[in-house]
Amino acid sequence: MWMPAIVAALFTLSGADSAPAMLGNRDFIVTRDRTPGYWAATTAEAVEAKAAVVAFLATPHPKMLRRNEEGRQKIMASFGTYYLLFQGVSMLSAAGGAVTPDPGGERNVLVRGFCRIDPKWLKAVRKGWPLTVFDGGPCFFDAYYALATKRVWLFDVHGIG
Repeated sequence: MWMPAIVAALFTLSGADSAPAMLGNRDFIVTRDRTPGYWAATTAEAVEAKAAVVAFLATPHPKMLRRNEEGRQKIMASFGTYYLLFQGVSMLSAAGGAVTPDPGGERNVLVRGFCRIDPKWLKAVRKGWPLTVFDGGPCFFDAYYALATKRVWLFDVHGIG
């Protein structure tokens, strides 16, 4: 029954900037990627995306790939221990899980989840640098949240590492 506490946290205001206080010490916004099509998400966008990912993880998805559904269950069981990176990405299309960044595309927040981060990488992440992991199993996931439609439209648990 931890879900109500998370939902309640969405409405808790923090200090002078009045932004929802849902991002924790394991949540980071990527600010140093200058690749065309990528941009720094705002705190409000990151909070919104995180809430949507939490809601997505809490709901069974029987039509999802078995790897992703099994991974979703494992991730949900230990979600509070995950590191999350939030990065804005504009894209025109997605096919087979591959996304095509494009500065003129629709605005999304990419949420990358990590059950662990090497201390050397964590220093770079804290400075705003992006981090990508290939494979690694349910320890790692990517979720794309569309700001216009307010939904997670792509959720992918990494393959076997």
